[in-house]
Amino acid sequence: MITGQPSSSRSIRLRAAVAASINVSTLFLLIAISTNHWANGFRRIEFAGLWKFCTSEVCISHADIIHAKVLLTCSFIVALLTCIGVIVAWWYDVSNIKMAIAKCTIFLVIVELGGMISATIYFCLLFESIAYGLVLGWVAAVLMCVAFGLSFYHAKIEPDQDSPTPEVKPEGDNIQPPPAYMADPPPSYMADPPPSSIIVS
Repeated sequence: MITGQPSSSRSIRLRAAVAASINVSTLFLLIAISTNHWANGFRRIEFAGLWKFCTSEVCISHADIIHAKVLLTCSFIVALLTCIGVIVAWWYDVSNIKMAIAKCTIFLVIVELGGMISATIYFCLLFESIAYGLVLGWVAAVLMCVAFGLSFYHAKIEPDQDSPTPEVKPEGDNIQPPPAYMADPPPSYMADPPPSSIIVS
């Protein structure tokens, strides 16, 4: 197994709690954005969701709260990818990603809260009562907040360890003796000898 650092019982419990929070949050968010039961009672509309208004006879798509739809859909996609990453890390016992998980969850918290606040204001102002879709959306956001708190706490008490760097020998150990010709250069490298004296009679 690929192990970042020794796993203690506390570390295992924290990792399990983070994984459970993220997975359950993602499941609730999926149910919330898929259902048409976010609010009840507005003129002829019996119930409504992010995507459709429904009467007793038919459901019609609507183009309201586009920003809430975009934020919650993006948060679901990122949450699903985070779930996959957490499960893979758990399976291979990779523990040096605690801070990365904390960063993903805080991003999800911000995006989900933005989408849920927008959707809540819209449905509470127009409709008579809320339904289970809105409640599940808020439960998903709260669980993601819990996941962020746990993952951040885990990263603080057991910081991620840097991967060991390969040992590099000092350059002095690899110094090779100079070639023989450098110590005793061949005659071709020597300066020309001085001219011999000429005796004139």
